[in-house]
Amino acid sequence: MTRKQQSKVCVHLLEKEKPYYFSPEQQKSTSDSFFQNSLKLAWDNHHYIATCCCDQAQELKLYVRSNKGSGPFTLCRNPNTGPRHKSSCAYHSRVNTDGGAKTYSSSAVREEEDGTLRIGLDFSLRVSATDPERAAPATVHPPRERRQLNRLGKMKMLGLLHLLWENTGLNEWAPWLQGNRRLTTVMSRLHKEASNIKQGRTVLADVLLLQGNEHGNKKAVNYACAKSRRLIVISELNEWSPALIAGNSLPLTGTTKSAPPAGMPYLTIDNSRWESSLARFRRDVAWWQRGGKVIAIAVTDVPVKKTAQKSGREYFSTCVRQVVLMMVSERWIPLESSYEGIVEEKLAKERRQFTKPLIYDSAEDQYHPDFILTDVNGSDFVPLEVWGRDTEDYLQHRAVKEEWYQQAFGDSWWSWDAVRHPRGEEIPTFPQRKEYYEFRYPIEKES
Repeated sequence: MTRKQQSKVCVHLLEKEKPYYFSPEQQKSTSDSFFQNSLKLAWDNHHYIATCCCDQAQELKLYVRSNKGSGPFTLCRNPNTGPRHKSSCAYHSRVNTDGGAKTYSSSAVREEEDGTLRIGLDFSLRVSATDPERAAPATVHPPRERRQLNRLGKMKMLGLLHLLWENTGLNEWAPWLQGNRRLTTVMSRLHKEASNIKQGRTVLADVLLLQGNEHGNKKAVNYACAKSRRLIVISELNEWSPALIAGNSLPLTGTTKSAPPAGMPYLTIDNSRWESSLARFRRDVAWWQRGGKVIAIAVTDVPVKKTAQKSGREYFSTCVRQVVLMMVSERWIPLESSYEGIVEEKLAKERRQFTKPLIYDSAEDQYHPDFILTDVNGSDFVPLEVWGRDTEDYLQHRAVKEEWYQQAFGDSWWSWDAVRHPRGEEIPTFPQRKEYYEFRYPIEKES
């Protein structure tokens, strides 16, 4: 077990030439110490950058907090960054309680002392030989309900996908990531994260099929057959074509008429299940049809080894029980609408640093910003909201959420009415970046 400890921190007051570094011992000192005075100075002028030094490979921002605007001051991790800190860091948390994961009770997801995540899915990965249908996943989950009062005791497929995406930092973007986030990087991160997640006695990585991971996929299929386990599949969808709608196999990238993707079994799916998934994720399907990237996560039955009648060749096949789709940008950032895609593209083009909060299985009235800017001048972070519809029900929802924003953030939030300006030509200017980012990551002027 790794015991969590306070990490060295850096506080950079922008008018000062050099930043201040404070060891864990210095942070424990009295209220009139240099550390406390530095935090007070940062609190007073807001022109500062504070970061945790637990991982020098990434910039994990912190913010100054005080109950009454006076000492003692403390540093807190920025929202949605808990999983990004090293496991030994006091700011680390594998369950992101700042976001959609707070909708779960400990029976749905909890962190063990050794860092393992225990999850309770709404289906079992282990299949009993005497009762193969036991705890099978539902074909389609009903839409998220409003006024959810109690925390959920089970995690659904969308929640599992969001958990993996968030804990690997794939919902975050920064200018230094340009050109460094590739398919192999994404899939290796997902596999590494899954190796520390368990449902019952089953380690998720042992039953996980990932795009392009041929060796690992073959190993997972053999394990699932030997241990009577279902498989979890995560992959991009193939480039859209009308034929994929009526097919009887899950159209993942690399699937052909004669072969499944590398190392995977044949993933058959009946038309009713596939059509139900397409109907449930209409916006994701529309994004897919326009050439956008869509990620699928699916759960299958236990794979079965079969023999081809003509050639005698042995192969594996399994039936897909349920499919969940998630539209993502070219940078693999999850999106909930094409309007969010416009904003995400603009943020990346302007070399901004931001996070996409993920909703997991939370109810509609558990509000989360669409994006969070984390490089803003005069503020630790600013939430961004995209208003994308004008129906009567949505406008009522919008009025309530605007009130929530005002209560939670005052006037320090940004929004865009995409219905009035659907092409994005009049998106409001984003809050200004800190000078530090303007200097370090200048925007290239168009020639």
